[in-house]
Amino acid sequence: IYMNGAFYNPTAICQMFAEYSKYCYCELHLYGPSDHRDYLKEIAKTHQNIIWHGSVSHEDVDKAQREADVLVYYKCKKMDSISGKLYEYLTQGKPILFLGPTNDINSRKLARYFMGMSFDITLSPETNAALAYDFLKNHQKPVDNNLGMIKKQFNSSLPETTARILTEW
Repeated sequence: IYMNGAFYNPTAICQMFAEYSKYCYCELHLYGPSDHRDYLKEIAKTHQNIIWHGSVSHEDVDKAQREADVLVYYKCKKMDSISGKLYEYLTQGKPILFLGPTNDINSRKLARYFMGMSFDITLSPETNAALAYDFLKNHQKPVDNNLGMIKKQFNSSLPETTARILTEW
């Protein structure tokens, strides 16, 4: 399981996956900077299946994302726009676990393409771990049609595409 980003509050994610590991063995690989280095180092000592890599090269992040079976997306506040990271994850065609507000546009996008599940971070880690296990156990790969549509939307949202359109306009 893979997650990349700045970890402002990694506690909810780490607690959920510590509980998830009671259902089956998995490794949670966390990539990115954090102000909570001490917490992440300590949790990695007590839970060998939670691995914090810290800041690594872009190539290493890309490789880890391609090799992951599941992607984790975490937002602590409701967003009114779709995250570029979510589109990046959606184009991978892998199941996505979204921890954050269950009523924002990102969670609705996941539901639309049947690519992931939203988890309410205010629920207990035990509850979210059980929900994640049920989702992943029953998850089926999305149809290629959805992936093509997602890739088209992602590519049309890139700054280069926007700049080209504005130049042509």
